[in-house]
Amino acid sequence: IRTPQADLTVEDVREEGSMTHVKLQQTYGGVPVFAGEITVSVRDGGGIQGLISAVLKNTSKLDGKPDATQPQ
Repeated sequence: IRTPQADLTVEDVREEGSMTHVKLQQTYGGVPVFAGEITVSVRDGGGIQGLISAVLKNTSKLDGKPDATQPQ
């Protein structure tokens, strides 16, 4: 994530046995980025078991202004 307007917020935390799964949502200017999610699976001892990531890497071209108009 390359711009100061981009951020991650905690969306969900789930505990399953000896694992904790944390889902993060990517935002830009406070607006959620479509399909911008990271899920981290952490063992009780603190080690990362797995990570799934689908974030928008370069947010510099986003203007952050919502547009509800229909495409022409």
